[in-house]
Amino acid sequence: MEPTSPPFFTRYGFSRPSAAADALTIEPYPGICIEGTLRATIVAAAIDLVGGLMTREIAGLDATFTSDLSLRIPLPSRPDRLDAKGTRIRAGK
Repeated sequence: MEPTSPPFFTRYGFSRPSAAADALTIEPYPGICIEGTLRATIVAAAIDLVGGLMTREIAGLDATFTSDLSLRIPLPSRPDRLDAKGTRIRAGK
């Protein structure tokens, strides 16, 4: 049996929530920043992961995907920690 590696998102400073309702935490480090600012792609990935973790529990065998994602960071910086948490606003097909 091959050893399992940690989930890919842990390389980006993300902690894995124990439940879908828990916040995904990002602890930025220099490798995921550019010129001292947290990369927007890291924030977008966190948002997408939170949505994926939430929908996986209710989607069953249905496929889910992100069809639209907008991101605006008015004051780019490198926070000590960033929490991403989702809320279902609509359900149905």
